[in-house]
Amino acid sequence: MYPPPYEITVSLREPELWKKIHSLGNEIPVKPIGRLMFPLLNYNVSGLDPEGVYTMGIKLRRVNKNILKFKKNTIPNKWRETGQSVEDFLLESNEIFETSKRGEILG
Repeated sequence: MYPPPYEITVSLREPELWKKIHSLGNEIPVKPIGRLMFPLLNYNVSGLDPEGVYTMGIKLRRVNKNILKFKKNTIPNKWRETGQSVEDFLLESNEIFETSKRGEILG
C-alpha cells in the first residue's frame, strides 16, 4: 500500500487539442446522435494506490441558453449564435460514473 496522503494527479491526454478548443471559446459540441462529444475526454491518472478501488465521474454544465450553429462556408469557419432556446432545459447533467476499478487498472 502507498502511504497516505496520495498525490493523485489527473491530466488531459491531448492538452494541445484542448488548448486550441479553449482559444475558440471552449465550446464543446455535444452531438444529438448518441450525445457524442468532441474532443473526447481522455485522461491520464497517476498516484493511485494500485490496490485501492476508485470510481470516476463527470458532470456537464450548460452555461447559457445560446443555440450555436457551425458555419462552414464563412471565413473563418466557426460556431455562431443563432438565437436562444425558449425551451426549459437542465443546466446540469446527471453525474455519470464509470464502474469502479482498481488503481492499477486506472493508473
